[in-house]
Amino acid sequence: MNARAQDERLFVDDVVTALTGTVVPSGEPRPVFEDQMKRATEEFDLRTAEAFARALLEALCQDPIDPRRLEALLILGLAHPTILERHRISLPKEGERLAAMLAAQGQHDRARTLLDVIAKSVSAAAETEFTEPSQPIPTTAAGLKANGTSSVHAPNPDANAAGDLTSPHPVERDHARIEMLLRQADEAAARGRTTQAILCLQEVVTLDRQRRDVTRMIRDLRWQEQDRRARSIRRSKLAAMVLALVAAAAGLAWREHGVRLRFDAIPRATPGELASLRARIESIDALISAEKAWIGMGTALSDRSELEQAAIEIESRETAKASEVRLDVTRSLEIAESARTRGMMLAQQGRFDDALVELRRALELGGTDWSARRDVETNVVAIAEWIEKGPERKGHVR
Repeated sequence: MNARAQDERLFVDDVVTALTGTVVPSGEPRPVFEDQMKRATEEFDLRTAEAFARALLEALCQDPIDPRRLEALLILGLAHPTILERHRISLPKEGERLAAMLAAQGQHDRARTLLDVIAKSVSAAAETEFTEPSQPIPTTAAGLKANGTSSVHAPNPDANAAGDLTSPHPVERDHARIEMLLRQADEAAARGRTTQAILCLQEVVTLDRQRRDVTRMIRDLRWQEQDRRARSIRRSKLAAMVLALVAAAAGLAWREHGVRLRFDAIPRATPGELASLRARIESIDALISAEKAWIGMGTALSDRSELEQAAIEIESRETAKASEVRLDVTRSLEIAESARTRGMMLAQQGRFDDALVELRRALELGGTDWSARRDVETNVVAIAEWIEKGPERKGHVR
């Protein structure tokens, strides 16, 4: 069995090479297909093509995803259309299968050209069938059998004469059953009931194990079902992805709206008022810290930057003003201290009126927090009393 299988595999490889060439063809796809079809038509007669087709069908039943074997079968079918019809093989469907394989390998031009060539071939065959005159309907049993209508049986004169009303021959009964199952499979497949169609075809194979074409039809239906399921899964994944994106977008929009409302709820700052500016800045900082990022974050950052700049300007003015006040206080204290010193000197010289003027000026410039204020006030009171009494002799002031 191993040697036989090896021989069959070698024979199939020779068939593929004879139809497609030794390597995958390159260059323009259309001339290559036309040359392969021409060679298959001229070099192989109908009997050889039938043998090649059977070998390729058996090989494809074992390995349905071999693109070169499928391509060889299609070239054979394009060159001899009746071969595929005998085995109930759809040239357009097989072409679509091979085109999908070629497209998966990146050979998109070759796939499109293959479909175009098959479409033109099918169209030409349909036109030829339409223009050919219809053949006369056979009326004899031999004619019916020759035209493939063995499911319709001619009357048996011997049986009628003898009054034999028994059932048809088992072989004929099986053939009728097969034809009925094939019609049911076609109808089920057309309605998308792949499982029911496969069951019908499996029963056909049970009745006639030599129907390689039916085995291939079962494989095709299973392949189509798997492809349909794969497309359904891809569509489901795409729908789930779209729903996830829509949900994410809706969630993002909802969150954005909520953050925007919270930002708008922050109290506005009063221009020129440092406390309100700092309060709004702190509220914006708290919102940024809580939300991290959002689409309208740029507006919040821009607003915060303007508020910060305004607060800095106010603080700068207040700092300058305070510094100026401090400087004025320092200068006043210095002048007050000088006035106090001059007043005390004038008092020692006995010029009490002038001393009183200087000391009172020192009290005015020194302010209430001046450290020497109490001492100066005491001296002012003493000098004023002394002047009021009008002494005739000079005294000393404490």
